Amino acid sequence: MRVTILALQEELRAIRTEQKLKEDEIQEFQKEIDMCYFTRSSAARLLNELNGEMQKWRVSEIVSRDNLRNLEGDCLLAAAMVTYLAPFT
Repeated sequence: MRVTILALQEELRAIRTEQKLKEDEIQEFQKEIDMCYFTRSSAARLLNELNGEMQKWRVSEIVSRDNLRNLEGDCLLAAAMVTYLAPFT
């Protein structure tokens, strides 16, 4: 009888030790999950910001194309103004 009680106590001690190890493992996994959520949210925020920058660059590209298309006429207009105003200076 006493031997079985000691054996059961030893088995209970082993089970509690294993439970503690499993609980520690669960906590480590939870920390890793939390870190993954943080990284994911940071990546999503970065992608949203980069999407906004992409829109700004597209608008800037369109404006630059329009300015480049008008550059030749603007130069001719500026040359005409200089030619016209030259005798008055």
